Amino acid sequence: MTISKPWAAKGVALYPPSFCMVGQNQVFNALHQFRRSFWDGDSRDIAGFFVAFGDWGLGKTRLGYELVGEATGRIDQWLLNPNEHIIAPYHRADTKARVLEPALKDGILPLYVRYSSVCDDELDAATWVPRLAVEALKQTIEADPTAGGPSDLYEDLRSALHAKGVKLDHLDCVRDSTSNFDDRLTAAMQVLKKAGINHLWIIVDEVETPGDLKKGLREDTPTKVDDEYLLMVSEVIKNENWRGCHPYVNFLLLCSLGMRDQIHIGPNLRRASSVTLEPNQVTDVGNFVEHIKKSLADPEAVNYPAGTLEGAFLAANRNFGWLNVLMASIHETLARHRDRGETVEAWELLRDFARTDARANHIFNDSAVLPLIGSVAGVPKKEIERLIYGQLPVAVGGPSSGSITATMAEALLQHEIAGRGKAFAELAQIHIDERGLADELTRPEIGFKAKEGKTDIYYTPTCEISVVGLLEALRAFSVTVDKAKGGTAGDFVIYTDLEQWGEQLAALYPREGIDFAAEALHRIFLKPEYRVDGARFVGMSFRLWREFNKLLVSSAESVRFFKDGQHEASLERYVQKNSDTKHRRASAVCLGLAKLIDERLDSTRQASGLKDIPHQIMTSQFVTPSMEGLRVTPDGRVTIVYCLDEEQTIDRLKSYVGLERVHPILVLFPATADIPSFQKRLEGLPTLKRCIIPRRLVNQEEDFLLKYSGRDTAFDPHVARLSEVANGLLKSYQDDWQAKTREWANTLRKTGYLLAPVWSRARGVNVTDFAKGYRHMLATNCSLDATHEDHGGPLNTVEFENCRQAAKKNVEPPAAWKHGDLLGVLTTDGSNLPRVPRCFFALLQELKTQSSASKLANNFFFLVPETAYKAVQQLEQILELLIGIGVVRKTGDLYRAADQNLLEARRQSASNWLKNECKGQIKELEDLFPTQAGILLNAAYPAAGVKLKDAESKIKTIDFSLLNTPDLSSLSDESF
Repeated sequence: MTISKPWAAKGVALYPPSFCMVGQNQVFNALHQFRRSFWDGDSRDIAGFFVAFGDWGLGKTRLGYELVGEATGRIDQWLLNPNEHIIAPYHRADTKARVLEPALKDGILPLYVRYSSVCDDELDAATWVPRLAVEALKQTIEADPTAGGPSDLYEDLRSALHAKGVKLDHLDCVRDSTSNFDDRLTAAMQVLKKAGINHLWIIVDEVETPGDLKKGLREDTPTKVDDEYLLMVSEVIKNENWRGCHPYVNFLLLCSLGMRDQIHIGPNLRRASSVTLEPNQVTDVGNFVEHIKKSLADPEAVNYPAGTLEGAFLAANRNFGWLNVLMASIHETLARHRDRGETVEAWELLRDFARTDARANHIFNDSAVLPLIGSVAGVPKKEIERLIYGQLPVAVGGPSSGSITATMAEALLQHEIAGRGKAFAELAQIHIDERGLADELTRPEIGFKAKEGKTDIYYTPTCEISVVGLLEALRAFSVTVDKAKGGTAGDFVIYTDLEQWGEQLAALYPREGIDFAAEALHRIFLKPEYRVDGARFVGMSFRLWREFNKLLVSSAESVRFFKDGQHEASLERYVQKNSDTKHRRASAVCLGLAKLIDERLDSTRQASGLKDIPHQIMTSQFVTPSMEGLRVTPDGRVTIVYCLDEEQTIDRLKSYVGLERVHPILVLFPATADIPSFQKRLEGLPTLKRCIIPRRLVNQEEDFLLKYSGRDTAFDPHVARLSEVANGLLKSYQDDWQAKTREWANTLRKTGYLLAPVWSRARGVNVTDFAKGYRHMLATNCSLDATHEDHGGPLNTVEFENCRQAAKKNVEPPAAWKHGDLLGVLTTDGSNLPRVPRCFFALLQELKTQSSASKLANNFFFLVPETAYKAVQQLEQILELLIGIGVVRKTGDLYRAADQNLLEARRQSASNWLKNECKGQIKELEDLFPTQAGILLNAAYPAAGVKLKDAESKIKTIDFSLLNTPDLSSLSDESF
């Protein structure tokens, strides 16, 4: 088919479609997965629901038309982005991507219905499925234009049914008002199945909230759908009984973004899934233009000046509907210039659209922004307009005609708009390939992992990145890069300011959760090895971009914190009030985190020793949500600190921890902070280092915590319910903190500083007999049974039974015990072999200098809370066992590890006594007990000397280095 106009001036929601569907790989893949789940005709199943959410112009209606167009032969293929994952077998170049086969070959009949056309008194949740299916069939048969569907669409479906052998008059049963909807649908399916049509796929368009209906450029005025019918959709999806009557019916619901808070697709709902249509990538535009060249009468007509497609795409805020509106006008303007033999630049085409097209007031705010910018000393007006209308950065210096001088660049970078800050910002040229980026992302400090089955996808719990797709998007934006300035093909430019970069990333690579990766990517790209020396660029600041591009503002405003927008204003006032100083804002962010990790939190407090730094102190059981990684102190205490100044924060925390019992300290950092530098300064402060859990906050997370700090004060969460987006962020951040704190607690456990009691009770266990047997087990690596004297062990029958009972109470805690495993001193697989808990090593290291139990307890974390088991008693229980083993000595209330000096001193004392006082005392006994004194002098005394020499040789073989080993996790049980 030859076409003359490559762009749709009224958007892309037209039937018949002029062009193929572009991009949206995630939608294509999800639709195919859903399509493959259709009822097989035998197993018990239910009607399926696929929900597509999206803003105006992102292609919801076009998606519905795609299914009809594919099934009727109007559309030949879906133009996917080859740089992103494509479901098999459509990833192959020789296989055209499509969801449905032409001419209804796969037995699936797509039908189209506007939701408003069925929203009347007859619509009921219990009969919702058959009612919509019957109405869709009826509207198709009657081809009634008043129903809202395009007449060509109805005609295509009628023709396809006729070609399939379906006589339309045989479907008159759907008009039979004397029968109920279930019977009408059943009768219609009997007709369709005879022609090989086994499934209906009902496309339900314009399931939209009243506010969303006002968006975009619409051909008509859509009919408002009452809330009653909008809420009914979610009710139907959740009821499997209503859906189970017609398993051959499936639905594609095309919903506005506002419906995300009303339709909930839970993880346990069978045959229901959802996807959010995301803005296209800039590479999709280039792919589309290359594709349509094959069908154009004049392929040269779409060879636009460099930067035209990219600038228009950014001006349209990546919305393909708005892009078509903009490019249709630009295409005609360029044609007129070429007819007159005139050359024109990309930014001039965009400027002409802004000044001459009536629809431009939906996109550009130039009449307000340009006067605010005014003139810039030393910079021609033409250059300012090029930067603003062209949307793209320009090079600084160099021979290119498109570059500006260094003097101009400095003037632009210094120029400010009153109350809005800098008007322009600097960009750097970056040289890195896909492999290099993948290597950087998978470094431990960055934390991305490769996604199995998708070779270019890397992910964290909060986002995933296609390294190919991301770099392609950045390169497409960077059409103004001068490759002669030390770079090569494939280089791109990014903003050097982190906040500006975050906006750039979201605009060029609009993927859910990408904000979370902004800071890490920025650090990677700006490494000296990837930054091209001497290459500078200047572009609009993103604050100015938002002022100038209306679509960017409306896009940001569409994401609410609350379901009901009436609560936004009061929250905004709260945010402004708590943002008047850095300290106050940071304190509020800490409070927001406290409320995030404990949804039942009543209050927080301040510490006088931390008054100079933003912080909050809380106590909690960490049940809602479950944060088991923070349940490691006797009183459930956690301190949250925001680090504005590295040196001051460490100084205050060092003094604070010196006076307090150790506990988790969550240290938050702004996006630009140097966390490795902070952690390096902790190396000489091991106790403080163990307490700290650091986290760098991206802008989105910090803004969320600031708002969430207003819970129960600025807003009542039971009245002002969070929007789906905000609630999704809440759960994502909670999951992230659960994983982070769990990992931190596991590190404590591995290093021996997280204690659990050996037994669930402080009394009722013969620790002496157990220690005697346990010592023998450790020394000989034998099982519990081998400690009995019948097997060469040191325990008599009574002692053995005491030891066995103590072992059982350790391995099998009572049913009433609710605090996890006890300290693992024995294996639990039935072999009853000895194990050495890491805390034994940690305690011995802490006891290199003597200490009381209460003081020692301040240096350790405890799994069991104080209310269930006193921390000091837990510690004393472990110390009593270590004393019984012989590795700890107690003098009065003080404990000390048995080190080489202690053993040597005791040996020397025994040696001196044996050589000096001992003989004299034996002689004093000769007058009273001559026989016994003779035995002592002639037998026991020489034997004692032999044993003392044996002890001397054994002391020399003991390795005491474990008392000074920095990495306790590296020590083996044998070293103990």
